[in-house]
Amino acid sequence: MFLCEQRTEGILGYTDGLGQGMFGDGFGAWCRADEICFKTVAEGAEHCTLLLFAEGKEEPEKEILMTRIGNSAVFYSAVPRKEAEGLTTYLFATENGMVTDRYARGVSGKDTFGKLAGEVRPVIPKPQNEKGTVAETGFVCPAFSELIFYKLHVRGFTKHASSGVKKKGTFAGLAEKIPYLKELGINAVLLMPVYEFDECMEVTKGYGCLSAKQLAQYEARYGSEFIKVQQSYENGKAEHSVDRVNYWGYTAKNYYFAPKASYAAEPQKADEELRRTIAALHEAGIAVFYEFFFGADVKKSLISDCLRYWTYRYGADGFRLIGDNGALPLLLEDPYLKGVKFLVTDCQESATFAEAFSERRVGVYNDGFRNVVRRFVKGDENVVGEFVGNFCGDRKEFAQIRYIADQNGFSLYDIYAYDRKHNEANGEDNKDGEDYNYSWNCGSEGETAKKKTNALRAKLRKNALSTVLLSQATPMLFAGDEFGHTKQGNNNAYCQDNEISWLNWRLNKEKKEQLAFVKELLALRMEHGILSGGRSLRGTDWKNLGLPDVSYHGVQLWQPDYAPYSRTVSVLLNGAYGETSQADLYLLFNMHWEELRFALPMELRGGKPVNEWFTVLDTSGESELIEVNEGKEIAVTADDALTEFYCKVPARTIVVLKRER
Repeated sequence: MFLCEQRTEGILGYTDGLGQGMFGDGFGAWCRADEICFKTVAEGAEHCTLLLFAEGKEEPEKEILMTRIGNSAVFYSAVPRKEAEGLTTYLFATENGMVTDRYARGVSGKDTFGKLAGEVRPVIPKPQNEKGTVAETGFVCPAFSELIFYKLHVRGFTKHASSGVKKKGTFAGLAEKIPYLKELGINAVLLMPVYEFDECMEVTKGYGCLSAKQLAQYEARYGSEFIKVQQSYENGKAEHSVDRVNYWGYTAKNYYFAPKASYAAEPQKADEELRRTIAALHEAGIAVFYEFFFGADVKKSLISDCLRYWTYRYGADGFRLIGDNGALPLLLEDPYLKGVKFLVTDCQESATFAEAFSERRVGVYNDGFRNVVRRFVKGDENVVGEFVGNFCGDRKEFAQIRYIADQNGFSLYDIYAYDRKHNEANGEDNKDGEDYNYSWNCGSEGETAKKKTNALRAKLRKNALSTVLLSQATPMLFAGDEFGHTKQGNNNAYCQDNEISWLNWRLNKEKKEQLAFVKELLALRMEHGILSGGRSLRGTDWKNLGLPDVSYHGVQLWQPDYAPYSRTVSVLLNGAYGETSQADLYLLFNMHWEELRFALPMELRGGKPVNEWFTVLDTSGESELIEVNEGKEIAVTADDALTEFYCKVPARTIVVLKRER
């Protein structure tokens, strides 16, 4: 059962706040019946003062000395609502400087992406208007084997003028695109950071400086040490112009409990808009996973609190955690997160991980498959064996997330349009980003009018998509790759909040054809359970059905060629081992630059061979099924027992054949 707003004492997702009174576990600020509660941690401080500000005011209207809880570093204060009327923001100040409230549920001054508007301070919460925003849909996240991920940047997904949505670059804009996701065949989205992060990387004037008058007043009140933190993120000023932005959101300056205001059509209602969007996604049968970047300095307790909060308030079905903080074992044991899935870079050997694997809660997310497929599709040597091992999985108990492109690196289109990175727009002399991308420009760097080159590129993109969406794992598309979005050769567009990163939804004939091909691929995957990777394939006939669940071949049956010079392989999937369609599938991969002929498995009826295979997918559209008798191609009507069946597979082509059982 999906829980977004369970009003149960002791659960961090309690509607009225993050804590339960002075001795509760929550921090930050939250509303109670007749008061507003504040709690923070101030390490090494003897005193902590709560500063309450009126809108637009630089000096606090109220200063309240907070109560230390025992001998701890925790300070608490409760302010009657009447006394807080007209006050909008707050800060915590100690003799050592300001304390960042990472538990803040909203901040001021961040309404416009990439611009500072007034002082950036935590917002005093108001009683939530929950009407129409509770995602109590009863949604249950599918198993990893059933998921098809679509990773996107909320702003870039619909910011372009061609997106066709009313509220561009927002949570609401994402909701408007749900019919597109459904038509495509997506049932899970992975959202790049949507919590409040500091995208303003460089400013022209002293970032966050206070006026001389303010400095003198604050220093007199809170000590000379205050000057050391006067340039903190919380005190950014409107007149400071931002030179560069961190578009992706993987930064160290974050308010983890606050939805990003600039991603909302109405920034002051970001919480409500995000929750409405998640409710709509769940109603459409689409799971929601969030990316979080936690640096090594972030406390494990904060991470646990944060993920609990996003699970119960913002409907998280899973998380991808980025950063080196060692929190995952703790999170896997958290009773409040037992229904949540996690995406990790590497698996770890421990009893905790073993239990999580057995519950299918962990998916491994790294670039290993990406790099192998890129090498295989462009025809590199000595890669077939590695490709087979990755394509059909390594028979472990945890899920594996397969993709050909991510935000870091070339887009799918650019993999086959550029040999070299082109990051000049990043302002780092093209020294940033990966130097080797396993890419191939097919003879021309960047855009070209050469028809043969463009036709080859289109076929290679289809090949790459086929390897991802037909693999024995959980596939993931990066937004725009389904129709050929280009980042103009930029493989590190972390600071590009413009048309390099925004999806251009204007589709020419070539892009429409690729989009139709992706839909065809996803429909094929959904139809055939043997493709889902729901269970590990063993390579044996452990059910005594006449064929192994999976077997590997070359151009000749039962003779896979793993030699360094080989660029071909074929995979026979026994449909009887699938959970849906019982049809067999034969996947033929010819990454050689010449046409090759692949022998087909035959059925004997009355002592005569019968061909029951037919083509369901062809990345070139030019493959051909033939019969050969005594070395000669003959008509399909031949009934001689010496007849053999083949499929002519053109150069650099993938073909999928189907045989009904």
